[in-house]
Amino acid sequence: RLDEIELNSKYTIENLWILEAVGCQHIYLSSPPHYRIRLCVPNKNVNIVEGVQRMLRTANIEKVFIFLPVIHRQHRAIYKMLNESSISSITFRNEDMNVTDEMLLDCVKNHNVVEIPRRFGISKITEVALHSIYKDLLSGGIPLNRLTVDLSSPTVGRFFERLQITFTRSNIMSKRPIEVFKDERRGFNIFEGRMRILMRMQMPRVRNLTLEIFPSQEDCDKEKNSEGWERVAVEIV
Repeated sequence: RLDEIELNSKYTIENLWILEAVGCQHIYLSSPPHYRIRLCVPNKNVNIVEGVQRMLRTANIEKVFIFLPVIHRQHRAIYKMLNESSISSITFRNEDMNVTDEMLLDCVKNHNVVEIPRRFGISKITEVALHSIYKDLLSGGIPLNRLTVDLSSPTVGRFFERLQITFTRSNIMSKRPIEVFKDERRGFNIFEGRMRILMRMQMPRVRNLTLEIFPSQEDCDKEKNSEGWERVAVEIV
């Protein structure tokens, strides 16, 4: 089926899942309503690296979901290929995947959207990498539009320290010209220019953090006027 598609034309894949199950490796493609393809072959007979390489060479892929740990050499090779591709959105979905600062900093240089949800990799990503990405987003130095990641509360706290923003029980103090709004889900939306940091509490000592840059100041101001939002006082020091 793949050979037939490749021979006919360059094709588009809306979503590409790359995953590993007991005894099998999978490449699962979906581009509804045209076709759905799932490949599953025993590990001993498959070179999944070549399979992914073939997809990247012959298809326009919009989103990738990775369910592979990066402890094996061929898994790291797959990650490297994806990172060097023009895919817009990449999501890590395996809780065994240890996403490091180095991996994250490489990833945001090549993709518009990066997501590391459900506390995946929280022990590896540091405030140093987050601060670097924040500065690059503000300056427009990377193609990234949005990063979403779950992190430990201490890591998030140290990230805000680098930004010179302090949260106390009674107020917020900042050395930066920021605006803060609390949304209907009790998330804190912190704006600086066209930049937003969205912070939500996932569970005790775990925070969901999103760094996002808006296309224009008008789009950013429109977001600030969202229904149900409440402005939070900030003490500029």
